[in-house]
Amino acid sequence: MNDDPRAAVLDGLSILVKEKLPLCNTDCRDGKISLEKWISEIRPIITQIATLIHRKPEPDMQILQILGLILTSGERNAQTSGKQPGWIVTQLPRIEEALIISAAGQRAPVLTADLYWEENIGQPPLSFTAEPYEFFFISAVRRQTELRRQVNRDIRALLRGHVSLATAEGASVLRAATHAMSLARTEYIGFHNGNSVGGERRPLMSPAEFNTMRSWLVPTVINGEEYSGPNAAYIGEMAVTDYLIGTADEEYDQYVRGFERYQSQPEISQTGKDRDCTPLVTIFIESLGLDPAVPEKFEVDELARRLALAPPSLISSAKEFANFLGQFVGSSGAHIGLIRVYLERYVEEAPSNCAEQAPIKASTGVGGHSHAHTRRLHEMRRASPLIRNFVAATKKLQARGF
Repeated sequence: MNDDPRAAVLDGLSILVKEKLPLCNTDCRDGKISLEKWISEIRPIITQIATLIHRKPEPDMQILQILGLILTSGERNAQTSGKQPGWIVTQLPRIEEALIISAAGQRAPVLTADLYWEENIGQPPLSFTAEPYEFFFISAVRRQTELRRQVNRDIRALLRGHVSLATAEGASVLRAATHAMSLARTEYIGFHNGNSVGGERRPLMSPAEFNTMRSWLVPTVINGEEYSGPNAAYIGEMAVTDYLIGTADEEYDQYVRGFERYQSQPEISQTGKDRDCTPLVTIFIESLGLDPAVPEKFEVDELARRLALAPPSLISSAKEFANFLGQFVGSSGAHIGLIRVYLERYVEEAPSNCAEQAPIKASTGVGGHSHAHTRRLHEMRRASPLIRNFVAATKKLQARGF
């Protein structure tokens, strides 16, 4: 039993939003009700929340989550009717103030990735449409994030010296990270390959469903500032692995710093720590007596020679790290494959679907970055000289029977 009246009211509003908002959204999307009707149906919920905040103004992530979902829903319905981002805010009295108060200057006053995916843990979760493919996508992002969290946790243990690379435990920890990364890669591949149903293989989410769902992740304007919609790429655990292993370059760092305002304070703090760490590939290189600051001075043969002289436990860890890197780059490549199938080919094969006229165009990411940007990130991982030489040296060592 909940003895906190405020919490009880919020829980009731959360249930109301969970039950009423998706129905209003799909009815508006499908032309069963007008945008004006949607606004009139949703206003009373906002009034109740704004009144609650007025009585006790304070940061509240649950309120921010509920209001953010409502506002993003309204933006999608308004923008597909030709309205500009921010127009719907003027039609929903008190929502802007309530969003700003609940965010308390600690984060963006909108629905962010952690609120739509990571912290959206109810059964069923809060959603725009309550349609099966949206629930699948929420679940898929949550699984990817949890797998990446496991990967990062294992690597941090090695970086902080809690587990030594030159031990059997070090190799075991890397093996566990590799397994989690392999599962993440398999999830990406399975997204499109799907399951066999009646002898016919169907994707877990069709391109049409994906683009319909994606149309809800629209930008908005609060207090004169534009914010992008929820973006899974901005989840902290998904962003920091490149820092931890050593594939991040300066351009990548600038990219990650650019979406800090969409992260929670704990995410920002953790990202900063991971950014400042000595990456795993550097630790490996230094353990071989080489200077990672001058990679041009050691070639694959020299790396392989040094590895051959290393303790057997360190060689085992090196091989496991090479396996991990293969899965990490492979997972990145699988993600590129999904972009090709679900966005680029979708437009090419069905030009009349108006994908480029939608609020979120198929030619860009939710954050406005081009697909060329995402491909560059993949190339950064695949072609990093330090990583590439290390993997090649490890394979050469294995070919010699080590």
